[in-house]
Amino acid sequence: KIVAWLVGLLCVLVTLLSGAFLGYRALSQPDYAASISLGGLSAPVSIHRDRNAVPHILAQSADDALAGLGYAQAQDRLWQFEMNRRAVNGQLAEILGEPALDTDKFLRTLGFRRNAARRRRRRRDPTRRR
Repeated sequence: KIVAWLVGLLCVLVTLLSGAFLGYRALSQPDYAASISLGGLSAPVSIHRDRNAVPHILAQSADDALAGLGYAQAQDRLWQFEMNRRAVNGQLAEILGEPALDTDKFLRTLGFRRNAARRRRRRRDPTRRR
């Protein structure tokens, strides 16, 4: 009788944990059907995804198409963008803990962030943001 009760309790726990995991996963996925308003565009941009979730961007100018591409990439790869940003800034240990501290020190010593800031200040073309 106790074994049956424990097995039942285990089944309930597995079901609850599975549901929580699937719910969290569903909430963390981008909403491809959403319609948003993005500033800085000269005309509407449409991003359609095929059945394999490959984005197809329709825009009236190259600048607008590139903005749409950036948005689509951020939807799909935001976690990777954040990790790369943290790596360049030497901030991996903030989320990965002490094991990443030596890597942060090394990357800060290389000066990727300082070099990028210096190069950004020297740019004169219209892609430079203020």
